[in-house]
Order: sequence, then structure tokens, then C-alpha cells
Amino acid sequence: MNVIMYGQPNCASCSAVKSMLKAKAIDYEYIDITDPNGYDAYKSDFPSARVVPTMVIVDQEGISSDLKIIGGNPIVKYLSVLE
Repeated sequence: MNVIMYGQPNCASCSAVKSMLKAKAIDYEYIDITDPNGYDAYKSDFPSARVVPTMVIVDQEGISSDLKIIGGNPIVKYLSVLE
């Protein structure tokens, strides 16, 4: 499983999710939305979102819209059930 995580510096939820991903040995790409290119990518994947962290699970076929998760608590809940 590959993950794209959108976040920003000084975001406690973002730090918690990154720590959880590392602890579970899940590869992920981190995109900082305070960077203009990162923000553009974020708005492309999540046009109406206004919260970070957000996460996209990438399958082998590309990005699956069924696997977009918005917000720290839902992401932590999702990751906590993974082995």
C-alpha cells in the first residue's frame, strides 16, 4: 500500500499520523500544503477540503476515490485497524 498524505508544519494531527505510518512501516509521500505546488495538488485531490491531515491510499491502478480520508481522527481510526 502506498499513501499520499497532505499536511502542514506545526500540525499535531499531521505529526501523529506520520508517526503512526512510520510505526506500521507504511510507505508514504508527504506533501506540504504550505508550498504552492503542494497546495495545488491538495485542492486537486480534495477540492472542498479545509482540514489536514488528509490521506489518499494509492492502489496499483492509480488513486481510488473510495480511499480518500479527511481529518486526523478518521485517519488514526483507519490506521489503527491495519496490521
